[in-house]
Amino acid sequence: MNGNIVISDSDINHVLTYNIDEHPDGSKPKYYDAVIAFSQGCLAANLLIASNIISTSKLLLFSPIPAPVSWKYIIKDNTVQADVYVGENDDLVTPEQSLLFISMLGLNDIKIIKHRWGHVIPTSKEYKILYHEFLNK
Repeated sequence: MNGNIVISDSDINHVLTYNIDEHPDGSKPKYYDAVIAFSQGCLAANLLIASNIISTSKLLLFSPIPAPVSWKYIIKDNTVQADVYVGENDDLVTPEQSLLFISMLGLNDIKIIKHRWGHVIPTSKEYKILYHEFLNK
């Protein structure tokens, strides 16, 4: 593949099973200290947070796939911090596509970290230290 993943609005509608603007029972969204996501999971994490289904203060994202052009799920919580890892040699999701997705998140505190590999979560010691530092700040 060469970065040709496409998610449509109808795909998203299949994921949602209830009105995303309100919790049916009036409860607040479930809070997580951090949300970690890879590839399509980044889109799902964005959808869940922007839809007020879950909340978090930290996002750790790896190789996020591009969102549909009509994407309307923007995170409005300016307190969310994000570290986003992008593979310079990613032939599934190009760095440019990941950066486009990141620009659509609506966050103020985003750190982009490029690595030399492809569509992977780096597991070398230097990156594990970065993950640990981000998650514990």
